[in-house]
Amino acid sequence: MIQPKVSICIPTYKQVNYLQRTIDSVLKQDYTDFELVITDDSPDGSVKNLLDKYDFKGKLKYYKNTNPLGSPENWNECVRKASGELIKILHHDDWFTESYSLKKFVDALDDPKIGFVFSMTSSINSKLKTETRHVVDEKFLQDLKNDPSILFFGNLIGPPSSVMYRKSNGIKFDTKLKWVVDIDFYIQCLLMNKNFIFLTDALITSVNNAEHSVTNDCVNKEVEVYEYAYLYKKIGGQKRISSRYVDFFRHLFHRYNVSKNEVKELLRELKPDKNIRLALLRNKVGI
Repeated sequence: MIQPKVSICIPTYKQVNYLQRTIDSVLKQDYTDFELVITDDSPDGSVKNLLDKYDFKGKLKYYKNTNPLGSPENWNECVRKASGELIKILHHDDWFTESYSLKKFVDALDDPKIGFVFSMTSSINSKLKTETRHVVDEKFLQDLKNDPSILFFGNLIGPPSSVMYRKSNGIKFDTKLKWVVDIDFYIQCLLMNKNFIFLTDALITSVNNAEHSVTNDCVNKEVEVYEYAYLYKKIGGQKRISSRYVDFFRHLFHRYNVSKNEVKELLRELKPDKNIRLALLRNKVGI
């Protein structure tokens, strides 16, 4: 069997109405040297029933997970099943905006020095029915190349569907994370290879504020505070002297009304730079 250039990886969990639109956008692509890998975490046969309605012309690799893996391990499983050189994650509620979207991603990775590419994304608010596009300026791109950890302070890359990378980098999505799992993944990819390309076309359209979104379960103190603390340690933030970290955590703690005792406990875990520790305690994290 000839190895495809690209693996389009769609980790699924029900929501077949969204998935149908995603698959339709894949089959409309001008670039055709790809396989479509779908791992199914659904408790029912809804995804398989939808797939049976299509003729994938031998491009489909479908796997039903014996036990539900959850997010993001289902994403990792999808990538593990892939055989292509390039990985194009496409979440089941996102889709290729244009018929040339995939080709644009592939062309950007023609240069073997480039390990990561991301595009502008159109984002549709499912409740408000509004559409926005995230703005990326030259300063951010330069700062990102100099220090990928700046993504800690804001995800200007976008959702995982907006990126493509080389499978050979071997980086997995951290299963301890949900809220900042994409940020962590991007940082790890770019720390390995800082050569990236940003595509100014909105090649992907994504849905936000949907009722089924995993991130709806993450907007709370137990998840968000823990995950930013975990990521802070993982990227070596505790070794840095930076007022940005102080301000970031101060605002985060204030938003969730974190008590001073909770802050002390967290600081024991984080072991930050002494200046950051003192600044947070001295200011009582803004509460």
